[in-house]
Amino acid sequence: MSLKLNFFYVATIYYVVWMGLPIFLEENDFKYSILNFLFPISSQIAIQLPILIMLIGLMIIGTFIGVLFINQQNVVDNRQKAALKVD
Repeated sequence: MSLKLNFFYVATIYYVVWMGLPIFLEENDFKYSILNFLFPISSQIAIQLPILIMLIGLMIIGTFIGVLFINQQNVVDNRQKAALKVD
């Protein structure tokens, strides 16, 4: 298996464990254990992280499509102006 696929598996397992920690542990148990070293950020961030990534991705895609539409309209307008000048 490739290194990228192994990294994906490890990252997925890490994320699922990080997100599931509050179900099994109390906040007091988590403060001074090795888990605090392995998962330094709160599990609430694990819930909000995919939402933030999706919003950023949708904004980038929406901006790209908007720019394509504006450029396409400019091309159509320029062709129409050129056709009128020729006639």
